Amino acid sequence: MPFPTTGLLDDFNRADEDPLANGTWSGPVRSGQAQCEVNTNQVSGNTGTNGSYWSVASFGPDMEAYIDVPVKAGSGDHEYLYARCANFGLTTFSGYRVIVISRPADLDDWFLTRFDNNVSTTLVGPTAQTFLAGDSFGIECIGSVIKSYRKTGGTWTQIQSVTDTTYNAVSQIGLGGITTVYRLDNFSGGTVVAAGVGRVGHGALLSGVRNQVIQRV
Repeated sequence: MPFPTTGLLDDFNRADEDPLANGTWSGPVRSGQAQCEVNTNQVSGNTGTNGSYWSVASFGPDMEAYIDVPVKAGSGDHEYLYARCANFGLTTFSGYRVIVISRPADLDDWFLTRFDNNVSTTLVGPTAQTFLAGDSFGIECIGSVIKSYRKTGGTWTQIQSVTDTTYNAVSQIGLGGITTVYRLDNFSGGTVVAAGVGRVGHGALLSGVRNQVIQRV
């Protein structure tokens, strides 16, 4: 099935925010960590390991999240996307995450991980994959299959796939990274609706931000 099928949630084209807010974000993702911020119409880290989540809506259980990366993290540092997550900021935090770790020569390490009570378990990785400034990456959770994706030159390609049955409920998505170097833009995602099922979702404008669900065909 094609990826992605959902649309833009936040383009970050507004005044700087510290932390990331706009009435649609909260954080941190994990207890004791920093939040993200809006810096010159893009998301960056505040300090150290940071993350924020889309707090205005839940999705799923089938869902996806994806984002553009105009500036990569420094060597050895990370960019994150989270899906099927619950209990943000608590010791009971749970869900799935795709990680892109920057390496020399742009041959980066990709991981799919799962959180149980705020403890991370690697499901697949490291997977060596070229990732360039200006590329995008994404995570998809359909049934028990969790996948990661990369977009370059306008084309999405699946990078990883793993089967995990631990979490499969309506839940939330988020983003983050390590250090203040990376820049993220055009956060997108939402519920993936199976073919033949009527279109559902909030479909509302939130401060100029579109929260939509598009039927998968």
